[in-house]
Amino acid sequence: MRIRHGMPNDLFPILAIGKGMHAESVFAGIPFDEKEAAHTIASFLGLNETRACFVAESESGFIQGGVLCMIVPYYFSAARYVTELALYLQPAARRGSTAMRLIRSMLAWGDERGAVQARVGVTAGINNHVANRLYDRLGFAASGTVFVKNL
Repeated sequence: MRIRHGMPNDLFPILAIGKGMHAESVFAGIPFDEKEAAHTIASFLGLNETRACFVAESESGFIQGGVLCMIVPYYFSAARYVTELALYLQPAARRGSTAMRLIRSMLAWGDERGAVQARVGVTAGINNHVANRLYDRLGFAASGTVFVKNL
């Protein structure tokens, strides 16, 4: 599996993967708006300084997953951190080191742009225990909790 930058011509395969993530996640009860999702994903594609997409591509050229990441400032400082909007691998691609390599790509990208910290979350409800172990192995420490209430 090769990790590379997601480019504008990757929009539709990434959108399809996003639909899969939505269907498998705790967000499945919230309507999936393809136009809105495409607009958001497109803003991460290509080469830019504050947003990036890294994709995991099989040897046959099919995208199996990826991470949408961005650099943002703390509300109290000009210092910035790198974070992810979404990280997802199709079920068949979850074995091995692909997720770790995607996260390491995000970390390196953030470091190159001066991020002082990486902050990630496990919020989709997909294999939380596996994601937590992965982040732990990568040196992340748990910090905070997410509470959800439907309105």
